[in-house]
Amino acid sequence: MMKLANQMKWVPKKDVALVSCMVDMYSVGTYNAYTDSRLVI
Repeated sequence: MMKLANQMKWVPKKDVALVSCMVDMYSVGTYNAYTDSRLVI
């Protein structure tokens, strides 16, 4: 994980924005899945 963090410095800003956007979408997706499963239970 530390290696990845060090490599991020060399990534162009556009790629960083894309990655952070994907991470946000992933976080929202997992959160929605969690709330949906809670409703089912």
